Amino acid sequence: MIERDLKQYVILPANRERPLEIYIAMQRELFNYSWMEAQRTLQNRGACMLSPHDFLDFMKHLLSEQEVLNGERRVLSGGGVRTILEGIINPQQLEQEWLDAHFIERQGELYIATDHRRASTERGLEPSHVEKLQEHLQEEKNIDINYLIRFPTSQGLPKQDTPSGKTRYRKPKIDQVMRFGLGWERVLEFTSTKHPDFKEANIGVREAFIKR
Repeated sequence: MIERDLKQYVILPANRERPLEIYIAMQRELFNYSWMEAQRTLQNRGACMLSPHDFLDFMKHLLSEQEVLNGERRVLSGGGVRTILEGIINPQQLEQEWLDAHFIERQGELYIATDHRRASTERGLEPSHVEKLQEHLQEEKNIDINYLIRFPTSQGLPKQDTPSGKTRYRKPKIDQVMRFGLGWERVLEFTSTKHPDFKEANIGVREAFIKR
């Protein structure tokens, strides 16, 4: 059984779409792991990677006026919440994090595969949820991250009417995965650009798990 310091996690409350609470690490880890390697490592711990929608919900919760609880159900101070947010939205280091979304082609159309919590197979990780991509922003541009946090699609992507801002967005393409964070040009990125086996020293992951 994995022992975790629950003080280093934030509880994302359940809602209608997500019936169980998610415990989310305050810090990224597993840098220089590919998306695939990070997924397998988390699975071996009984943990998972955040989907784009859950990741945006996590930021929305931190930005809300609700009490934010750590994994021991103690209320975080305003300063503690701001520190977590600053590390995500305004990081000082060139750090990014993988998100649980793999874009695949089926019958000539683009699908999003998420919830990679099944045992790995010879073909790679088996997603529990695969659905056709809904209407989303097709233009590659800099977007308003605060608007995206408040008004994403149900799949966690920018809507067509997402206004311009300072966060670089690249639309999903076949056999790419999602990542978020500060890129080499010191620009915040919410983007699909890398193959699942790609790795880089500045890309890590944020552990999440469901406490049963």
